[in-house]
Amino acid sequence: MKSSELLTKYFTQALKSKRAELKYTQEKMAEKSGISWRQYQNLEKGENLPKLQTFFNIAVGANIDLNKFVELLIEKGYTVTDENN
Repeated sequence: MKSSELLTKYFTQALKSKRAELKYTQEKMAEKSGISWRQYQNLEKGENLPKLQTFFNIAVGANIDLNKFVELLIEKGYTVTDENN
């Protein structure tokens, strides 16, 4: 699996898992993250990845442990690649 696919897969899983843990609706997660419900919904469905600032807004708003997220990606095989060129 490409690194970009791993990132998308585990990012969406992290969002869903954290939202369930917090017992938030998608609307509440979007509000806590400072983004629209539609934008949050698209992120959770894996239709796109957030810009860096949005990523941090989500992580802070939902109290997502970024160290654990990065460790999970590495454990699942994420590597630094140049897939866009």
